Amino acid sequence: MNRTIILLALAVLALAAGLAQPPDTAARSVAPAPVAPLESGPALPQQGPVQDVHINPSRDTYISQGETEPVGTMENILVGAWNAAPYHTLIRFDFPARMGTTSQIQSAKLLLYCRELEGWDPSMRTVEIRENNTDRWGEENTDWDNAPSPVGTNIVWQLDRCDTEWIESPDLTPMVQRWYAEPDMNRGIQIVPRTSDKNTLFKFHSRELTARWPAGFQPDLFLKAILPSTPTPTETATPTETMSPTPSDTPTPSDTPTPSDTPTITDTPAVTDTPTPTATPTVAPVLLPFTLNEKVATPVPPTETLTPGATETPDGTSEPRPTDCPPPERCTPGPMPTSCSGQHCPTPNPCPCEP
Repeated sequence: MNRTIILLALAVLALAAGLAQPPDTAARSVAPAPVAPLESGPALPQQGPVQDVHINPSRDTYISQGETEPVGTMENILVGAWNAAPYHTLIRFDFPARMGTTSQIQSAKLLLYCRELEGWDPSMRTVEIRENNTDRWGEENTDWDNAPSPVGTNIVWQLDRCDTEWIESPDLTPMVQRWYAEPDMNRGIQIVPRTSDKNTLFKFHSRELTARWPAGFQPDLFLKAILPSTPTPTETATPTETMSPTPSDTPTPSDTPTPSDTPTITDTPAVTDTPTPTATPTVAPVLLPFTLNEKVATPVPPTETLTPGATETPDGTSEPRPTDCPPPERCTPGPMPTSCSGQHCPTPNPCPCEP
């Protein structure tokens, strides 16, 4: 019994100790599931605010039953009837380039400027706007016989009496949106009267009468649309021109002198004894037989030698030499006249001196 009590007490103590410990929340915490990044779809074109868009016709004309001449260049387009002949108006509009392919057309209506009303019967006020079954029509070649047929949903337009004022059509948004989305479906519209038994004729301005919107009164397809915003062009900075230095002339390298062979140093000759100078013999002066102030006689050509024994006279005759001429003598040194030759010397006597 005591043993059972003791075992129960120990079990209770162990259970109490286990309950006293904090739960292991770390082990039971659940990691959050990874969130996959959102995938970005194709970039949508930037859109601007809602704008008014006025589109004038690219062509317009009217046709009348019984008329076979095209009238597309007239200043009026006619709707109604006269003399039981129905008049239909044909108009086509083309979207401007600034609308691109991403514009959002929110509304569309046709505005016509009523120029004149001929006749009036309330039963003629209801007309219909329908689409043409072909785009093969023009201002200068369409008449009642070759005109396209009106097809599609009838848009009823209740006209009132009008005079020099704008009139507005019912909503044309679905039709114009289809033209914009499918350009091949844009074949223009045709406005036709429901009946032609009464004379009522509405005359509206055509595109030939006045200038385009907003100055003139041409037919106007009036849209409310959000156009694609035109990105502002980023101004590109013009690079500043950098002045490049003008290259100077490169000096032409001169020829490098080829070094010459270095002369080989020879042995310096040994110094020999300087010879003793010998005495220079003294030369005795030679005495000339005349003084320094005497003049040297200029040699004269030899004169003709006279034959001995005869003396030449002034008249050219020979004169015999005197017999008393003393024996020849040697000339003594003395002054020599300039006329004395080198072989004869003058003497005081008339006798010639012998050499």
